[in-house]
Amino acid sequence: MFGDLFWGHGSNLLLLLAPLAPLITLLAMARPSSRQKLVTIAPWSALPALLLGLMLPVGAQLDLPGTWWQAGLILDDVGRFFLVVTALLWLLSGIFATAWFGGEHADRRRDHLFMAFFLAAMAGHFGLILAQDIPTFYLCFALMGFSSYGLIVHDQTWSSRRAGRLYLFMLMVGELGLFGGVALAATQSTAMLLPGLGGAWVPGFAAVLLFALGLGIKAGMLGGHGWLPLAHPAAPIPASAVLSGVMIKAGLFGWLRLTPLETGWTAAWSEAFFGVMMLLGATAAVYAAVVGLWQKTPKTILAYSSVSQMGWLTLLLGAYLAYPTYPTYPTYPAHPVYPAYLGNSDLGQAALMLFILHHALAKGALFLGVGILQRSAGAFRRLAWWLLLLPAAALAGFPATSGMLAKHALEAVVGPLAGHMPLTSLFFLATLGTTLLMGRFLLTVRSSGPDSKAKRAMVPGLWLPWLLLLGLSTTLPWLWLIGQTPDEAAAWAGAVWSLETLRKGGGPLLLGGVIVIMALSRPWPWATTFGTALLKELRIQRHQRERGLRRWWRRQESAALHFEHRLQQWPTAGRALILLAVLLGGSLLLAF
Repeated sequence: MFGDLFWGHGSNLLLLLAPLAPLITLLAMARPSSRQKLVTIAPWSALPALLLGLMLPVGAQLDLPGTWWQAGLILDDVGRFFLVVTALLWLLSGIFATAWFGGEHADRRRDHLFMAFFLAAMAGHFGLILAQDIPTFYLCFALMGFSSYGLIVHDQTWSSRRAGRLYLFMLMVGELGLFGGVALAATQSTAMLLPGLGGAWVPGFAAVLLFALGLGIKAGMLGGHGWLPLAHPAAPIPASAVLSGVMIKAGLFGWLRLTPLETGWTAAWSEAFFGVMMLLGATAAVYAAVVGLWQKTPKTILAYSSVSQMGWLTLLLGAYLAYPTYPTYPTYPAHPVYPAYLGNSDLGQAALMLFILHHALAKGALFLGVGILQRSAGAFRRLAWWLLLLPAAALAGFPATSGMLAKHALEAVVGPLAGHMPLTSLFFLATLGTTLLMGRFLLTVRSSGPDSKAKRAMVPGLWLPWLLLLGLSTTLPWLWLIGQTPDEAAAWAGAVWSLETLRKGGGPLLLGGVIVIMALSRPWPWATTFGTALLKELRIQRHQRERGLRRWWRRQESAALHFEHRLQQWPTAGRALILLAVLLGGSLLLAF
């Protein structure tokens, strides 16, 4: 058996290094004498995956004999993209973590535990990206999910344990849903190859519902997002960066692997199902941005921002899954902004990857930036705050940022498929909400003081990975677009800077920017310094209006937070478990 494994595979054997490198480092940490040195070099376990993604040819495949489910690893175009992006963020966040926990505890026990769970989640993440069969994908998905629990509860506070309990429960619901879909695959197909890699099995309606439950919870889709606003504030800074930057993207990656992208969906229910998916994504993009405005901590605000951005990704994913090949649309009139892209079969995939790349880098930079502000004082703290404007502006979609490019790609794909969906209004509301949300984040993170370990100097282990991530978030999406589609890159960039695009996208950005600047400068108290009777009367009337507005705002805030609180309670989760049991029972009846 071992001869069959090692004979004739050549460089394909290197695929094993991606998931095995963090696992080997994790096992070596069991030895106390070498544990301290291994904790320092443990983040570099992501380097083999990064190098393999950059250097191995597309199509590299490794079959693992001796398993009844035909296990194996494969590196295709989609897998290469996810492997490079995720390995990059795992590497930089791990280097940040070694400096973040350095010297925090005398016995260094807790940073050992953090790095152990960090390595286990990393190995599971790399494994599910490279998996070519359904059981291997499921096992690696479960390893990543359960290891993330240790990252969330690392601080052992009441809030972290509460977040960990909710996350673990929702994780179990999601894993049961995913397992139910995998069980249906086993009953309907003899080959366990993933449908997205050419497998013969096409998921039916029951399996797709189960996958939507399992993958939707991991991706933070609307209704399954309750764990995100609790987990991000509870987890340490480097854990939040990988949780929001790359791990929630595993749900999107699962859809690509479990969907027959070459043939598309032919069932009568598919268009309606993915239409509902698009509607849920658009609703989440607006809803989470509005609820995030009432949050009081920077990481909670960023968590709701992740839910909002994942809503846009869900909208884009639904459009892509419904029409993966994107034929021409003769009934749709030529758009003045993106006429060259209608009929491009690679448009949907390129837009999805571009949005994922933009959000992963920008959100990772924002979370690590919160840690930089906590550990910096004086001029370096002010410098870090100004640098945070770059990823915040990108997330809001300001001109010349990767966010504007990603939102243009989203509109180019979804626009012809939106039908009667009020896409223009949703874009306006979501862009305005994200702009205000980033302004709220900048105000909150500036007002929160540094912790006791803040230094008036640059800590290299913290600043270097953050500055590198900032630079990559600013430039890499543009460079990736040029490398991916060099013929259309100039036309795409020109469309982004067209007057039509600036006119459509500039309104909410301008309105949100004015509100944010007013909140930053606070000019309204100056108007009351004049002692005239007219101004006094205007001030009295204004205060009366403000009191009524504050009362109205508090009522809306109470209603929104009450709804969010209900989503995070055990009775709600229990109803979800009952619904899961009904879905599982129905799927078994359909399977037999």
